[in-house]
Amino acid sequence: MSRDFFKGLLVGVTAVTLVVLASGAGFLARIRTSSVPHVGSVKLPSLVLPSDLQVDYEWKLRDMKGQQLSLSSFRDKVVLLTFWDPECQHCIEELPSLSASFAKVRDSDIAYVCVALSGSPESLSLLVQNQGIALPFFFSVGPPPKCFSTSTIPVTYLLTRQGRVEWRNDGAANWDDDRFVAYLKALATRRDSAAFSRAQ
Repeated sequence: MSRDFFKGLLVGVTAVTLVVLASGAGFLARIRTSSVPHVGSVKLPSLVLPSDLQVDYEWKLRDMKGQQLSLSSFRDKVVLLTFWDPECQHCIEELPSLSASFAKVRDSDIAYVCVALSGSPESLSLLVQNQGIALPFFFSVGPPPKCFSTSTIPVTYLLTRQGRVEWRNDGAANWDDDRFVAYLKALATRRDSAAFSRAQ
């Protein structure tokens, strides 16, 4: 067979391979983004976690008054758990929308747990007072459990009533979006993660 024949065959195989890879990438993208709530221009979650990832309720926290408690204090509630750092600009920019959304759900079975990774209660109080932020802030007693392992900040987890880590969002988001608030309330009321599609 001629050299041109083999060259044409190689080009054809390469083209087919690229088409298959592109199709596979598109399929995976559809899997990752199907049934995913959107908050403003920010898609939530950025990463859907395995359905068997369970919450470690024995994790110890310390509140702004120095009192120690465990995550089990929020058992049977939908929990929006956020890790942030006072030295992180994106974290600071995200706080007003977190505070505004918390004000809309604070009388329901929804808990916000905002864990600062550095600083002190005194410095944190001064920071949030200057911005008019009203959120439940905590500090971790020891390293956070493996189910909340991440190298990204800010990072937010949604914990269901059943003690499952429903999803994780890496980076800042507009938490005050009415659709997200409706999603949280529906999830707390109906006890299922499909509530968002019905709340839209």
